[in-house]
Amino acid sequence: MLQDPINELLFHFSVSIVQEFERVNSVFQASRADPNDLPKELHLLHGSVETRLLNTDSTKKDTKSATLDSNFKSECVDFLAGVAEDCNQTAGTCK
Repeated sequence: MLQDPINELLFHFSVSIVQEFERVNSVFQASRADPNDLPKELHLLHGSVETRLLNTDSTKKDTKSATLDSNFKSECVDFLAGVAEDCNQTAGTCK
């Protein structure tokens, strides 16, 4: 699966978001979870995901201003460099 560069990019994009969901999930699974903390955790999670992807007016952020994981950004740079190199090797047939 990670042999495909697109799937690898999606994996790197989703890792930090999945980690946030796992943290909130662990709060819900705790045997002595405070019922008052559960809605707060969900609200924090919602806010975190929302600020990554949306502007303050609820419109989608463009890719330059979206809050992305640094590992994902570096993987994108590597991927695009590889695509550019492939295009140069095939006499500029890429569009």
